[in-house]
Amino acid sequence: MHKAYSQAVESKNPPAKVTIDGKDKEWENSFFFSSSNHLVYAFSNDDKFLYLCIKANEEHMMRKILRFGFIIWLDTSGGHKEHEGIKYPMSLKERNIHLHDHGHSANLSVLLSNNNEMELIGFPALKEDGPGFVRVDAGFGMGIKPKINVDSLHSLVYELKIPFLLLYGKNGKQSGKELGIRLETGKIEEPKKPGGHGHAEAGSGVGPHMQTKIHDPHVTPDKTNDNFTGETNTDMKFVIKLN
Repeated sequence: MHKAYSQAVESKNPPAKVTIDGKDKEWENSFFFSSSNHLVYAFSNDDKFLYLCIKANEEHMMRKILRFGFIIWLDTSGGHKEHEGIKYPMSLKERNIHLHDHGHSANLSVLLSNNNEMELIGFPALKEDGPGFVRVDAGFGMGIKPKINVDSLHSLVYELKIPFLLLYGKNGKQSGKELGIRLETGKIEEPKKPGGHGHAEAGSGVGPHMQTKIHDPHVTPDKTNDNFTGETNTDMKFVIKLN
């Protein structure tokens, strides 16, 4: 994993009435750009909700998110501990999508399919479900609402709404409070033994007829759209100051 440095961001009022529909029309003048990961992002909040919009313009990153999954970690102490997490989209393996049924350069509509569930961890309301991720309907996840889509300009747009009630309890949002947010993709699962013929998990997109090459750490991976061999997960950290 590449070392992720924390970025301080001040949350603003929502740019307009935010509709969680996987479109960025409300966010056009609110984005910041990450040159290291080629992602654009925006954060905002009102009295009841935190809103996020993340946008990927490069197809390699789009496919990485859709194939290996994406987790948003939240830390109400303002740090980057993995207190509460939202996994959406889940990996292809977790969504029971097998690339060998579609070809390894499957179009984005295949990678976006079967995307009606998410996994949550750490929220107090989940205590009775025990440790680990709990899978819930993405449309009825305790007020958490995610949506991901590809827009007309062929960019991947991910919107998310999180109730402050789930993060801070009955006290709700606290103006001026810092919230730690970490964005993390999954990664390809490499064979454990060099020279072996072990296969990556189905979620990695490597089919049973392909041998995964062992990555030389001194050689930069070939970042073609569907080659993720030897590539680490993408990891971004923020400290958001709530308004």
